Amino acid sequence: MKEPEEREQRATRAWLRIDLLIAICALLISALTAAASLYQTRVIANQLSSSVWPYLGISVSRDIETGHLSLSIENDGLGPAIVRTVVLTYDGKPVHDLDSFFKLSLRTIKHAHFAMTTSGLSPGQVIRPGQSDNFIDVTSPVVAPLIAKAFGHARLTVCYCSLLEECWSINSDSLTEYPVKMARCGRPGPDEFQIGQVAGS
Repeated sequence: MKEPEEREQRATRAWLRIDLLIAICALLISALTAAASLYQTRVIANQLSSSVWPYLGISVSRDIETGHLSLSIENDGLGPAIVRTVVLTYDGKPVHDLDSFFKLSLRTIKHAHFAMTTSGLSPGQVIRPGQSDNFIDVTSPVVAPLIAKAFGHARLTVCYCSLLEECWSINSDSLTEYPVKMARCGRPGPDEFQIGQVAGS
């Protein structure tokens, strides 16, 4: 009687081991499938993110001979940049409009004739790929050096997002650095700088 029972128990244990092995293999296959799916999803998300990736930069150019000075905002990325916040400070204090900035820049002179154009830069503005806007563009041998000097006291900070709500921040103090990735830009506050299309002479 014992020998048949022992054979039956051995057979039962063998089947249990086979069932356990099959279950473990099924779990491994499921885990590998899930990992592959997650990886594929991440790759697709990264490809989509890259296809709408904006890359804003701030550049300053100056021609001493002609008295020309410009500060421009450029989008060298693949997707549109949605401006969320814009802050301009002068000696650490917020400046809310161009009139205030020019009063600080040109306070040493009372009268000057010069040509100037500016482009709007405010929350909600969309800067298309390849677009370049002159934030300030002035031509004057007298005025341009004063504004250039004022740039040394000023700091322009722009926070912008992609269509997928990935956000970055740039500032005029770090012209050679990459935009800084941000969790979000936040909402415009009381220190927000806003300008519209302005032309002066």
